[in-house]
Amino acid sequence: MARRPTQESASVRKRCESTARSQAEAQPRRREAGQASEAKDAWVVEPACEDDAPSLAALARALLPATGAPSGPVWVVREAGALAGYLEARRAADELHVLALAVAPRARRQGAASALLQAVLGEAAREGVARVHLEVRASNTAARRFYERHGFALVGRRRRYYRNDEDALLLTRELAPAAAAAS
Repeated sequence: MARRPTQESASVRKRCESTARSQAEAQPRRREAGQASEAKDAWVVEPACEDDAPSLAALARALLPATGAPSGPVWVVREAGALAGYLEARRAADELHVLALAVAPRARRQGAASALLQAVLGEAAREGVARVHLEVRASNTAARRFYERHGFALVGRRRRYYRNDEDALLLTRELAPAAAAAS
């Protein structure tokens, strides 16, 4: 999750070039109802590259208009080379704060969000992150259940956190170095 800037630009360029090649070579896979488990094998999770910026901004505008375009460390999930979602997070010491996790409607309930979250949690554990925090709207029961399935626990509430005065629920998950393989 943390790279030296000189290495990052070269690796980002390589990753963008390799992503462009894989997009050109990828065969689109059709997903039928009931094929979610098969489709999970198609997800590719990787750090975003500079070429992703326009697609990330468009996805953020469409799904999370109040948050703006992602500006920090971002991981993306792709299927057949096409951007299907992203996770933006910030690290401070041994903690990671998930700022946004968004998945395009076409990829929902297909395993994209789980693949993305599991990959980021695994990488965070390998890098020594001890706990992960996030906020979720109190009314967003689907997201709350999703995070609970992934080991997050309710630890608090921020009153009137969102612009419409809705409360945010604070969720946390403890990570251990061994969680890298199990997450």
